[in-house]
Amino acid sequence: MRPSIFTTELANEICTRISQGESARQVCRDAHMPALSTLMKWLNDTDKVEFTEQYTRARDLQSDFYADQIVDLADEIPEGADANEINRRRLQIDSRKWKCARMTPRKWGDKSALDVTSSDDSFKPTMIKLVAAEAPSE
Repeated sequence: MRPSIFTTELANEICTRISQGESARQVCRDAHMPALSTLMKWLNDTDKVEFTEQYTRARDLQSDFYADQIVDLADEIPEGADANEINRRRLQIDSRKWKCARMTPRKWGDKSALDVTSSDDSFKPTMIKLVAAEAPSE
């Protein structure tokens, strides 16, 4: 029978496994772990703020784990790997890059955001027009 009562030991194991790259779904598949729905209830329980913070830290560590895996996957492509193996590695790398960028966007996300704030409504952006110089005549 799956546990449904929160314990510190269960919380520690869940967070350790998540920080080492396992998904919550993978962890909760084990018979000695709570169901995924129970885990979600624990995370939303206002009495378990400490666990929610621990879980959040574990997710942050998980993104670092995935980032390390990306380098390993790229560096450990076997010599003479065929196109299928290279494409498989590319998919694994792209999946982990996507996951890292979504889990911790400030750390691993694209840095293309522009934050412009002004309390003055008269702000007008400067427009610069680039014109190609004429070619020198011979």
